[in-house]
Amino acid sequence: MPIITLTTDLGYTDFYVAKLKSAILKRVREVTFLDVSHAIASHDIQQAAFSLMNIWNELPEGSIHLISVYNHYSSRNQYVVFEHQGHYFVGPNNGVFSLLHENIAAKPATIIDMPSGAKSLFDLFAHGIACISTGIPINEIGDTETTLNEKLSILPVHTSDEIRATIIHVDHFGNVVLNVKKEFFEKIRQDRAFEIYFKHSEPIQKISHGYSQVPVGEVVALFNVLGNMELAINMGNASSMLDLYKNETIQIHFKN
Repeated sequence: MPIITLTTDLGYTDFYVAKLKSAILKRVREVTFLDVSHAIASHDIQQAAFSLMNIWNELPEGSIHLISVYNHYSSRNQYVVFEHQGHYFVGPNNGVFSLLHENIAAKPATIIDMPSGAKSLFDLFAHGIACISTGIPINEIGDTETTLNEKLSILPVHTSDEIRATIIHVDHFGNVVLNVKKEFFEKIRQDRAFEIYFKHSEPIQKISHGYSQVPVGEVVALFNVLGNMELAINMGNASSMLDLYKNETIQIHFKN
């Protein structure tokens, strides 16, 4: 029974997710669906890649990962399938997979042929998934091989004394996630004191190990389960209360 992850911008209020699953179930009767998220902002391939990035390699090899975000990205759209580290990936060739995996641009991918009788893009995705689940070689799912389109990830900018971080995600709780990993932070820090500046608030001068290490209502900085720096408020919504939103910049200054 194949595991199929779904990462889409289809939302939860319409019938689109059910229609996508129906197209897959019509071709593969026994599957295990894992809904990564259907609340990806429309066309936001950065968010889609971030969401799937944190789950795909925790699943067994042979799992199939479908991304259905920003499908109609050009006048000549391509929808591809490829294998990576024993996993299979299906979706639009719009650069999302280069954000999901580093150094993957040279990896060959197969453009999925539209199956006979298909009525929608969901049928094409379902056809690709069905072929994988029945053991058909990837290069036989379509007649054309291509390379994966590339997009640049948002990386932190730094000097020896400063990191300019970017908010890459705001979670359900309003916690603000930055594109700064713990290893990178410590490499630039070199055991120095630091100040994290955001908006007009007082800077944060320490890293905590949990939300409750500060009083209720106070701001806390920590490294989350993903290893990313996170700004939060104990028992509060940091994004709305501090007016911090995706793609904004956070300054981290190191003292000599």
